[in-house]
Amino acid sequence: MDAYELAQEGLHKIDRAILMILEANPGGLKNHEIATRLDLRWESEIGPYDWIAWVTLKRLVSEGRVVEHRKTYYLGVADAQR
Repeated sequence: MDAYELAQEGLHKIDRAILMILEANPGGLKNHEIATRLDLRWESEIGPYDWIAWVTLKRLVSEGRVVEHRKTYYLGVADAQR
C-alpha cells in the first residue's frame, strides 16, 4: 500500500465513522459534537479545532450523504426541518 492509498483508506474510515454516529443520532449532531465523540478535536492557544470533522461533513453534504440544517448534521435526506 502506498501513501496515497493509505490516506484514502483513512478518509474512508472517517467517513464511515461519521455516518455511523449520525445514524445512531437521528436527531442530528453539531460539528463539535461529532468531533468530540470521535476524538477529532483538539485544543490550541486560540481555541478548539474541529476542522477534520467539519471538512469531512461538508464533503458528505456535497455528495448528498449528509444533510445540514441550522448547523446540525443529519444522515442522508432525513427530515432536516426539525
